[in-house]
Amino acid sequence: MKNERIRHLKIKIVNLADEARTIRAEELKTSGQARNDLHDHRVHRVRDAARANLLAYAFLREVPYELVESPNTTKEIDWPRVRKIVRTFGGDDELLAEWYLGKDLPVEAVG
Repeated sequence: MKNERIRHLKIKIVNLADEARTIRAEELKTSGQARNDLHDHRVHRVRDAARANLLAYAFLREVPYELVESPNTTKEIDWPRVRKIVRTFGGDDELLAEWYLGKDLPVEAVG
């Protein structure tokens, strides 16, 4: 059952990547404020959603965090969103802090 749920998360990630490509193509066809709106949606909402889903996917597959993101990554992680995705797809979000342990982050900051 867990593998089936992880497969659904993978499909969601592929769909987010496709959405970003589609929005990018539409950006190139438009101009002005419409183009800016599409760009902002792709860069902020879609990209953030993709990152949270990819982190949850890596956690559920037990891929070490260090292999998922560059050590130079400075953007904050939306932990509540990642936790929700992990719970939705059948994982134990209580272990999320341990998975992330490679960084200097207090355990309470992950919740």
